[in-house]
Amino acid sequence: MSNVSGRVLAIVGSIAGRPDIDPAARWQALGMDSLDLLSLVTAVEDEFAIAIPDPVAMSLRCAADVISLLTES
Repeated sequence: MSNVSGRVLAIVGSIAGRPDIDPAARWQALGMDSLDLLSLVTAVEDEFAIAIPDPVAMSLRCAADVISLLTES
């Protein structure tokens, strides 16, 4: 697991309240709602010192999407 992946999964796990996160699990399957997604985007922006535009943030469906966004930029 890459450093980026580990950091993202730790953030998602913290927000979802779960220790083990499947990167492909959709937010709804993790019990996350739109407010959790907002918290996630804010936490990722802070952790990686980036800005995620709203349309991009709304297209994120799982942790794997966030990891791809960070590693492909």
